Amino acid sequence: MAPSILIVDDDPMSRDIIRVICERLGYAVDVAEDGFAGLTRLRDGRYRAALVDYHLPEMDGYALARLMHDLDGDLRLIGVTADRHGLSARCVSNALFEAIVAKPVSPEALAGVLAAVVPTRKETSPGARLRKPDTQRAREMAELLWRKHGLGVATDYLSAIGMDAI
Repeated sequence: MAPSILIVDDDPMSRDIIRVICERLGYAVDVAEDGFAGLTRLRDGRYRAALVDYHLPEMDGYALARLMHDLDGDLRLIGVTADRHGLSARCVSNALFEAIVAKPVSPEALAGVLAAVVPTRKETSPGARLRKPDTQRAREMAELLWRKHGLGVATDYLSAIGMDAI
């Protein structure tokens, strides 16, 4: 059975990108759009790890991580943020988070962190289990997602974060 991961991120696009990467790596994934929904999911389910966005509405990722840790001391926490220095500046964040992943999320970086923090099985390299789908189909799906959110063409963004390599 695949290890379960909870993703807590208020940005639908980031949440979807992280979810797809995690699923391709073989993890079972649930998502929550804010800290309160994340706590509800954690209370109702069993997760090996949670990827927590630092800038969440109403409750920041650090406060959420403290509460999650109190609810489940075995839960492995990974911070996800565009403000890496802001999260790192909190002197006790290293005690809560196993790792911090910078946004925009690189598939290879996330694969490496997950392999170290929540391995699904022994692998030869951190990104070894990333599968290469049909690139054209992946781009079309990403562009549909971007258009759905009124953002236009995603091709440049996908290249910038390395998704065009998947």
